Amino acid sequence: MRDLEAAKEEVSRLKLDVDSVLGEKVAQEKKVLKIGFKMEENLRLMESLKQEIETANEEHFLVELGKMDASMECKEIERLREGEGEEVLDFLVEKNKKIKKMVEEADRSNAIEVVLFETTSDVEMLQTQLNLVKKMERSVYKRNTSMSRSNRSFERGKCTLTFLKEITEETEAKKEARASLNAELFKLMRVMDELRKQITQAK
Repeated sequence: MRDLEAAKEEVSRLKLDVDSVLGEKVAQEKKVLKIGFKMEENLRLMESLKQEIETANEEHFLVELGKMDASMECKEIERLREGEGEEVLDFLVEKNKKIKKMVEEADRSNAIEVVLFETTSDVEMLQTQLNLVKKMERSVYKRNTSMSRSNRSFERGKCTLTFLKEITEETEAKKEARASLNAELFKLMRVMDELRKQITQAK
């Protein structure tokens, strides 16, 4: 009789453990979905900001370039009057082409710098959230292993692990993209330095 009561108590305890594990898994699945939605929202926001910055930079550089062109044209007209003729005119055309090309590169560098900042912040935030979710998943997985009779719970755990693996891979991909952006930004900063030299020489 005592054995029967003990068995009933053990069954009740196991049911409570199973319910607890299932509850934790549901909470984790909601957390993972929330992280995924947040990632998509951040990506959309980054794209919107990038477009706005590109528009603003384009307007700013067009104004500055217009002032620069006007100043250069006045100087070159004076040189033409002094007799340098077609040679000076060709020089002016080539110089303007170089400046326009380098201004375009500078536009790209400003946009990339802003996107890089946003991406870095998002990756750090997602990495922190992902570490927390993975820690919770390991705890639940240990409990799940000790209850081999609950096949259904085990299968759901495997699905959650697979989804978390995909999130991890996506986070790693973002890190690689950030490294690539760093390299691109460094390259464009060199172009901007060259632009400053060209502007100084043009003056």
